[in-house]
Amino acid sequence: ILSCPSPEELEIARGLAAEAGFIEGPQVFWSPPKKSVQQKPRYGIVYYSALCS
Repeated sequence: ILSCPSPEELEIARGLAAEAGFIEGPQVFWSPPKKSVQQKPRYGIVYYSALCS
């Protein structure tokens, strides 16, 4: 979980997520969905920036 990432930190996270094949969603990078997602965990990078000042 990234809390209040700087633009530079977010770019690093975005690069790592893209390298791992993650899918970008609203404030999260998800691992690619599996066929049986209920039986397998999904991994993600979650970031919060809306409440940062």
